[in-house]
Amino acid sequence: MLGFATDGAFLPDGRHLVVRGYVQAAIYTWPALEQVARFDLPAQQQGEGIAVTGDGDILLSSEGRHSAVLRLELPADVRARLDDRATTDDGSPAGREPTAEAEPTTEGEQIGRA
Repeated sequence: MLGFATDGAFLPDGRHLVVRGYVQAAIYTWPALEQVARFDLPAQQQGEGIAVTGDGDILLSSEGRHSAVLRLELPADVRARLDDRATTDDGSPAGREPTAEAEPTTEGEQIGRA
């Protein structure tokens, strides 16, 4: 498990959640809280908040007025692990298909200010 958490949010599938610390985030199954993956986050002065968009992108915020909000995709290997685990009750695949988009950087894309 992540040693220190500042925030968490559910992924669109409702069966996984992402929990962030200052420099890393981890994805867990719900409700068992089994860790599925862990990944590094972009550098932020004091990364605090995390949210997930409807298409599964991650939004990261930092402490302080007018701080940048960063958007990043889950790393490809993390998306693959989630896709491997995602099945419906009848055993067929569920969730969105992995995309062929470029690997995310650990810098994230600034989308606004808080």
